[in-house]
Amino acid sequence: MNIYQKATQLLIYVAIISLLLQPVANAKSQADLTNQLGLNKTLAIQSKGIAGIKQLKDQTLKAQSSLANNAKSTKVKIKKTSEELLSKLSQDIYWKLVEWKQTKKDQILSTADKDIIGNWLQKVKDLQSKVNKSMAKLTQWIEDKKLSPIIMQRQQDAINKINTNTDGLEQHLKQLKQATSKAQTQARLEQSLNFFKDKQLKRKHQVFDGLSSVALTPDRIKPAKNAQEFAKYKIKKTKNTTKTADFDNSIYLGTSDEVVINQYIRDKATELENNPVKIYHWVRNNIEWLPSYGAIQASDITLGSGRGNAFDQSSLLIALLRAANIPARYAYGTIEVDIEKFTNWVGLSNPEAAITFVQYGGIPIAPVIKNGVIKKVQMEHIWVEAAIDFNPSRGAKNITPDSWVSLDPSFKQYEVLTGLDPIAISGVDMNQVAQDFINSGTTNETEGWVQGLDPTILTNTQ
Repeated sequence: MNIYQKATQLLIYVAIISLLLQPVANAKSQADLTNQLGLNKTLAIQSKGIAGIKQLKDQTLKAQSSLANNAKSTKVKIKKTSEELLSKLSQDIYWKLVEWKQTKKDQILSTADKDIIGNWLQKVKDLQSKVNKSMAKLTQWIEDKKLSPIIMQRQQDAINKINTNTDGLEQHLKQLKQATSKAQTQARLEQSLNFFKDKQLKRKHQVFDGLSSVALTPDRIKPAKNAQEFAKYKIKKTKNTTKTADFDNSIYLGTSDEVVINQYIRDKATELENNPVKIYHWVRNNIEWLPSYGAIQASDITLGSGRGNAFDQSSLLIALLRAANIPARYAYGTIEVDIEKFTNWVGLSNPEAAITFVQYGGIPIAPVIKNGVIKKVQMEHIWVEAAIDFNPSRGAKNITPDSWVSLDPSFKQYEVLTGLDPIAISGVDMNQVAQDFINSGTTNETEGWVQGLDPTILTNTQ
């Protein structure tokens, strides 16, 4: 077989596969187009109705164009916070000082340069005042919410750090502005730049040479293993009792910043027939797990986004259960997971890579090593306990609760399925179809052209 016949055969293979997949692609594109246009009824488009498909595409393009124009006209500019503006100003000052250090080795600062410093000093003073006001509001919010003393201490540390750094920056700029000689200018430029050395400043551009760039190191936090280590979280411990009075505790049906019960939550619980088994399986099978630590999203946000970490998914499950009038509460502790199940959960086959990936999210985790091999992992985790009518139906008929049942919506195991082979399923002999297609036309090897091929040979393979 010469080169032209091989090339032609290759093109035929591609055409056959496209034709075999065309019905599926058409079905998907029709559904997508219907959704984009907001149509409530399914449009009946026959496989040969090319004109109908073209018309639908034209309508879609017009709808998309209209949406784009509306989006352009209603574009909202996001205003930066005072902290972000102060950080940006500090970075600009730093890079300007670097520039002066290189270009003014034998010069003193000009009047224009000193005017720039004066402008910096005024902006720094104004932004510092605004930052302190916003931080004061946040401090009051922490007090009103009666959050952990650790959080309040971190807030105070942040305020002190911002003011210390800002005051130091102002002092160095004032001294630089007052420099009267070349030597004094260079010395104070050097002092100002040294002031920035231990400060966190973003580069104007990221330098990458392929060799010396170093990745960020994750926080390697060991999981708590006893009551003393868990005490740092100040978690209120509840007894795992089966007394009816414990089930009737109103706190297990209430709301919070994380457990939001709105109409979307109620509608989803109703859709799942207010059944604890269906609610649990829906969250476990439909909400994607994210490897991060701490309550980041409220329950309604997790429902809408379809993803969340263990805290977020637990909050969503609790909200749905409570919306169904089923008492539910958080449970927190350190769990031990076989390495095979852990890597399946994370989606990485390499144990070290999977652990490091989770560490980047701030989750306290540590490997359990035996004979030099990682066998398990221990990690801090959060899940849900629900008051369920467990015996004898195991929650299938939830009438009167008799047990606190542990439900872990974020721990998931996946089964990887082999994809379908459209050629094998169709039963098409590609070699024979290709040969028949080539034989149907005329091939001129000398001049390098082919004509008269019969396209029905390909379309009849569907």
